[in-house]
Amino acid sequence: MKTVTIAGVNIDIHDGPIGIEMSGGADSSLLFYILLKYADGPIHAIHLCAKYHQRALIKKTTEVIGFCIDDLQSDKKVMLHTAFIHRTLPPIGFFYGREFVNNGTVTVAYTGMTALPSPEEQSTFNITGPKTIYRDRDSDKEKDAYSNGTYNPFINIDKKKIKEIYDELNLTNTLFPVTRSCDNPEWTEGSCCECWWCEERKWAFGTYF
Repeated sequence: MKTVTIAGVNIDIHDGPIGIEMSGGADSSLLFYILLKYADGPIHAIHLCAKYHQRALIKKTTEVIGFCIDDLQSDKKVMLHTAFIHRTLPPIGFFYGREFVNNGTVTVAYTGMTALPSPEEQSTFNITGPKTIYRDRDSDKEKDAYSNGTYNPFINIDKKKIKEIYDELNLTNTLFPVTRSCDNPEWTEGSCCECWWCEERKWAFGTYF
């Protein structure tokens, strides 16, 4: 294992094969780029569909993977998996990547989950759509990045720090526009500009797109 530091954030790069849960959003897409750049072994990209409309986001995940491979001119082996669960949201603390660890497919499963903005920052969000967020992201206390086979290198930083990493890697105007963080069930393309996830994206990057 080695550790890389980007914008002051330490990220452990484990020996492969490794897995990463991907949604097509800004956080997991950035983490995939970093793993593709620095990891040695094959990568299993795990796209988890947690709502019926997120089946459409598999297209976004494949676009992100394609961009990263082209940008880095990588010849690493990338395998894409899709898991669908028939729930509005997965159980709190649920990570499908653990199954890949448990069955020996990967040595560790990465997730791109970040910490929430402060309550004061969240109070500025102009939300008219769904307000669903993961309680796992509560920013009130420091959280362990490692948990039962999963590794969350961003779990104690918020999306503004993610923006700094994008900037340092010169990806803000290239990879970021490829990603999509909208979680409004009425939208399968673009951003609704009214759900919680869109507002967080705008708060951190200054734009929805």
